[in-house]
Amino acid sequence: MGGAVIGGIRSRRANRRADAQLQREVDKNREWFDREYNADFTQRADTQRLINTTRDRLNEGLSRANAANVVMGGTAEAARYG
Repeated sequence: MGGAVIGGIRSRRANRRADAQLQREVDKNREWFDREYNADFTQRADTQRLINTTRDRLNEGLSRANAANVVMGGTAEAARYG
């Protein structure tokens, strides 16, 4: 009978440790979620790279259109808007 009591006590302690570890993981995940959810996604490096690449490609297209307009004899107003 003593062995059963000791086994029960050890089991309870192990369960408490497991519960505490699980709660720490839940808290850690909640903190990460709250931090990421409230972050400004436009300031991330991958988003900045996408924005800059898109802006560069649009500017290149506008430059080509303006150059074609000049070659074809278009007006200054048409060149300004691409």
